[in-house]
Amino acid sequence: MKRLLPLGLLAALCLTALVSCGGTPPALTVAGVPWPDDEVTQYRVEDVDGNAMGTANMTVHRDGETYLLEQSYIVADQQVIQNISVRVNADDLKPLAGTQTIETADSAIEIASIYYDNTLSVVAIVNGEQQSATFDIPADTYDNDESLFLLRTIPFEVGYTASYTNAVPSAGMFPKATLSVVAEEQVNAPAGAFDCYKLKLSATGATIYIWYAVDPPHYLVKYDNSATVLLLTEHP
Repeated sequence: MKRLLPLGLLAALCLTALVSCGGTPPALTVAGVPWPDDEVTQYRVEDVDGNAMGTANMTVHRDGETYLLEQSYIVADQQVIQNISVRVNADDLKPLAGTQTIETADSAIEIASIYYDNTLSVVAIVNGEQQSATFDIPADTYDNDESLFLLRTIPFEVGYTASYTNAVPSAGMFPKATLSVVAEEQVNAPAGAFDCYKLKLSATGATIYIWYAVDPPHYLVKYDNSATVLLLTEHP
């Protein structure tokens, strides 16, 4: 298959380059969708020292038998604006299509992806130059850009472990992502103090931690990939 060239995306805000290590846990289970048909949450984007970098919004919208899952990031000090949209099946959250735009001071990137019959087709336009590719994908594939929504749906219990194929359409990468619920912790965010489940995403050379509220609808409260931190500022 023809492969897309890596595009140098805003890697600090996505779950790219996850490679499983050791034995593979059971497949990820969508225990239930916890959010309402429409939801908007807002976040502060910081560096690891707590310095403000920008803002982020996450939006859920029910559209018939699908959900439209959207994210937007404005990172002022890097002059980056990133908008992401993924359409998924409402029952199992399997991806159907996605779009992404990234604007920086000196570049513009547009990415469109379509999932069908265990196949992923991607078209990317980088500074006016178009690239395209088609890939075969396994049945346990979810789109990287739905990950922060997807992980709200797992059976939250300390000790739960799971794996899934994490499709990164922009780079033509399909690593096996592994996760575990490692603890319950209280997290202080601008939106308040939350009792949370702490999730760990482990990979060769990388560990990402994500905190979701214990109480439904399990808001994403904090995300930390050792370079960028998201903290919940507003929720319904």
